[in-house]
Amino acid sequence: MQSYIKNIADNYVKISSVFIDRFMPSADGTFVKVYLLGLRQCSRGIALTTSGIASALNILESDVLRAWKYWEDAGVVKCGTNKDGSPSVIFLDLTDVQSQPAKTLPQKPGYSSAEITEYVNDHSEMKDLLHHAESALGKTLSSNDQSTIFGLHDWLGLPVEVIGLLISYCVSINKKSMRFIEMTAINWSEHEVDTLEKAEKYLAVLQENNSRISSYKRAIGIFDRVLTKPEMDFLSAWAFKLVSPVELVKLAAEITALNTGKISLPYMNTMLQEWYRKGIKTAADARAMRNEFKKQSGEIKNSTTSAKSQQGKFKDYTFRTDYDFGAIEQAALHFKKDTDKEA
Repeated sequence: MQSYIKNIADNYVKISSVFIDRFMPSADGTFVKVYLLGLRQCSRGIALTTSGIASALNILESDVLRAWKYWEDAGVVKCGTNKDGSPSVIFLDLTDVQSQPAKTLPQKPGYSSAEITEYVNDHSEMKDLLHHAESALGKTLSSNDQSTIFGLHDWLGLPVEVIGLLISYCVSINKKSMRFIEMTAINWSEHEVDTLEKAEKYLAVLQENNSRISSYKRAIGIFDRVLTKPEMDFLSAWAFKLVSPVELVKLAAEITALNTGKISLPYMNTMLQEWYRKGIKTAADARAMRNEFKKQSGEIKNSTTSAKSQQGKFKDYTFRTDYDFGAIEQAALHFKKDTDKEA
């Protein structure tokens, strides 16, 4: 039996067990990091700024703001404004919510073949769904398969037409296992992709991001291999967060190769982030900005001859640490939720 032994000094932060048991399991990992770092600084009497948290955790400032909004909606913190206009975050006592049940899916029920047969006989749309699943998966459904698909409707509450689209999507990406289909359905249910319109919108965004990432791969020169996790993180961030045109990614790759002698995605990310912040959306605008920078740098060098011999070569960019990581599927789901709020 595995044992755990506490052997640490008193230099630690007290975290509510209610937070760990109730709120942490269902929260995004980045949001948990923001909460823990903020709590640590608060316990030391240090107010860490939004930019400071973003820099410390290698995330975007917008992600820090989204994290505090998430925790405020969950009743974990209270966001406000200080007298000087600066934002404030108050960490709430979670003792009062200890007895409140966590928001989780109900326990998955079991279904007998007789129950499913009776339902199918009374609901032709379920019969059509099972036929669609057999056709799409290319096999005869077992009783367990039928139970799983029926549960997506009865247990998760997804409409039949959404389940049919979900199965088609899983097959299209060559993920035909019933376990994967069920996990995808749970993910959709948790993110409220629960109507045909929402599902089509989500898949359209996912397809657009996939298409853009494929274009990025070609622009960078990656052709005959699967992206690694760090590479996918960068490309996903460019596709979803920055919505970088392919021509900008290609230009960033060319400049990176010229300046470093190789393709470096972190180096490219620095340029793309900078262009995004400055509203640069075309390669022509990016080149114009670079030319202006070089022109100004030349003027500075010409007017400071004495300093020229002491200074090294000017660099167009400096590395930052506000990289934003996220898988394509999660990015599309966050996009869907954000756009729903804006509508």
